[in-house]
Amino acid sequence: MKKHCFIIFALFCLLPLFAAPEAAVAESTSIIAQGGNTLYVLLGLSVFFVALSSFIFMTLRSEVLSPKSFLREAEQVAASHDLEKLKVLCGNDNSPAAKIIGAAAEEIVLNPEASYNVLRDAVEDEGSRQAGSLWQKIQYINDIAIVSPMIGLLGTVLGMREAFGGLRVDIGSANPVHLADGVSKALITTAAGLILGITAMMVHSFLRGRVNDLIADLENECSKVLRTFVSKN
Repeated sequence: MKKHCFIIFALFCLLPLFAAPEAAVAESTSIIAQGGNTLYVLLGLSVFFVALSSFIFMTLRSEVLSPKSFLREAEQVAASHDLEKLKVLCGNDNSPAAKIIGAAAEEIVLNPEASYNVLRDAVEDEGSRQAGSLWQKIQYINDIAIVSPMIGLLGTVLGMREAFGGLRVDIGSANPVHLADGVSKALITTAAGLILGITAMMVHSFLRGRVNDLIADLENECSKVLRTFVSKN
């Protein structure tokens, strides 16, 4: 439900861009030109942010991390206590759930007398590795949230330097238009950096909660398969 609300909110915010008249498009082009090279860097970072966020939203789904069909088959195999078939099943699936259950199967092969606590430790170790991979994905979003305002601040410094560069020679000969262009560049890059940073921070906050929920579900489903296997041992 939260994911759907977030997507609807994002689309609502983007509607004015699709409905923008030609004059607004021309003005946007002029703003980009005024922003200079720093703004182009921020635009490139924005494209990367959108692509990365889309990829993460597509992959951070329970059906990708712990496919229901795999879990059903794994539970049936665990109930029959067919260790070799369980290993093959986990080896043929590339999902995090398969890797976690496969780690428990490997532990049983190495230590056939392993207790439930030993198997649980093996599952938790592999689960931590899989969770670390998920956290690493959304860490890039957090990095963008941190870096983009700094790039905007760099554009601010460069714009102000450009604006007041002529004053160091002769205040009277300073060009007001040149001064205005430099200040405009400083303000545009500052705003762009803040907008991207705030947006990335909001997306990272949402994804952080999503990852917590998915990890909890993943651990629960894998533990269910493990308990089934041990109960039939």
